Amino acid sequence: MGAGRASPPVRVEVLGPLRLLVGGAPVDVPGPKRRAVLALLALAEGRIVTADRLVDALWPAEAPESGRQALHNHVSRLRAHLGPARDTA
Repeated sequence: MGAGRASPPVRVEVLGPLRLLVGGAPVDVPGPKRRAVLALLALAEGRIVTADRLVDALWPAEAPESGRQALHNHVSRLRAHLGPARDTA
């Protein structure tokens, strides 16, 4: 990102349907697990959320062996959804 260029604002709406807005434009976040990660991170309001907590929330009964890698994939894809705002998230 060039100096002096502000990233577009990111907003996550959690009351009613979960919505991600980047620069005021809605962004589709497919998949229930990816939306759950988005909601959990949004509700943390800037506090650290550990990978263990996210894995436990996504798979409350028992996480699959690939759970941690799946979580990393969901987070990576969420960052991609942010487009030009991804470097500030």
